Amino acid sequence: MKKIIYILISAVFPLVSLGQVSEVTSLVSPAETPFGGVRLSTIPCSCTPPNQYVLVYDYATLKVKKLVYVPGVSVLFSHFNIVSSVYLLGTYEPRTKAGLCEMYDGTSCEVVPYDGMFGFRPGVGTSQ
Repeated sequence: MKKIIYILISAVFPLVSLGQVSEVTSLVSPAETPFGGVRLSTIPCSCTPPNQYVLVYDYATLKVKKLVYVPGVSVLFSHFNIVSSVYLLGTYEPRTKAGLCEMYDGTSCEVVPYDGMFGFRPGVGTSQ
């Protein structure tokens, strides 16, 4: 057991001391949170077009993330399709702005609760 721990430490320590770990984590903005999972639904924000309300089952947290796609701000990669893709992987900016997605409730426009907006550092990749 001590030998295994020694091997792990001796393999990880050079990476940390050379800055390799910090270089990888620096690719994600500190203001953005990584996520990845299955897209459950995409709904147009009827009062704030062309924004899209996207429900994603996040494999890391095992929770449904309510995210907003804002064209021109959120960055998409791969197939550039959040409407029909199955899997999404990327980052989101935790909710800091109000009113990114509003939907008509029959009488007026109401803000829909959401966890954040699709990120732009590095953004979101789609499977199809």
